[in-house]
Amino acid sequence: MKLGKILVEAHQDLLEGMKLAKTEEEIHAWLDEHRIEGDFEIYGDGNNKKVIANGSIAIIGHHELKYLGVEFGEVHGNFTSIHNGLRTLKGFPRIVTGEYVIKGKQVKTLEEGPVSVTGNVTISMTSITDLKGAPQTLGRDLIITANPNLTSLKGCGPKVEGTLIVSGNKKLDSFDGFPAHIGTQLIVNGGSQGV
Repeated sequence: MKLGKILVEAHQDLLEGMKLAKTEEEIHAWLDEHRIEGDFEIYGDGNNKKVIANGSIAIIGHHELKYLGVEFGEVHGNFTSIHNGLRTLKGFPRIVTGEYVIKGKQVKTLEEGPVSVTGNVTISMTSITDLKGAPQTLGRDLIITANPNLTSLKGCGPKVEGTLIVSGNKKLDSFDGFPAHIGTQLIVNGGSQGV
């Protein structure tokens, strides 16, 4: 069996095992179980319920967490996911009106993450190979650091309003996908290899 087919089948098994909370009670129970606190609104019909968070959300150190059991539609504040066992960003908010931070070696793709972030975006210590799925609308800085498998900036949004920082991505050897506009400055530091 080819490696690509094995990876696709493993991803399908993961997705089939994902069970999203469907009722308001299930959503609140999942949030409570994972100690995610905040002011939440739940909207949507039937099996398509989403959570709006009025305030910042931090999901940190949940190594057993392979996926989010709820779907965030919007977060009006910061959204931080650091050192969790997440293998997919399914359930991440589409809109973040504060800062967005994603760190964790289990993260292999940015797909299904936020599309619009008002504040800074930090992508660090992941296993991504490119920026496909990265937010396309950025209000401030884009910080891409210490992603050991990153080889390309393809998927990066066309415009960074603030500073673009690219540092310590050892396999990054070209700027394919580089944004057309950077608002304030560009900082590049390759570390021991790469850019």
